[in-house]
Amino acid sequence: MPAMYRRRAACSASPGRPLFGSFCPDEGDVEDRCMLAFSLRIGNHFIAADHGGHSRAEVLELTRKWLLR
Repeated sequence: MPAMYRRRAACSASPGRPLFGSFCPDEGDVEDRCMLAFSLRIGNHFIAADHGGHSRAEVLELTRKWLLR
């Protein structure tokens, strides 16, 4: 990955680190949550999925609650 994109990705995921770090003692867990939150934020409209009996909004809300637990 070109350095320009690595810097941008690192800057974009950074705001979540203090948030997730405040309740996640494991640094790997913090990074996982940052990556998932960032990916959902920038790629949500690219994801085509059947959510069964749930609406897209319900699934995103469940995901948000999971990320913040």
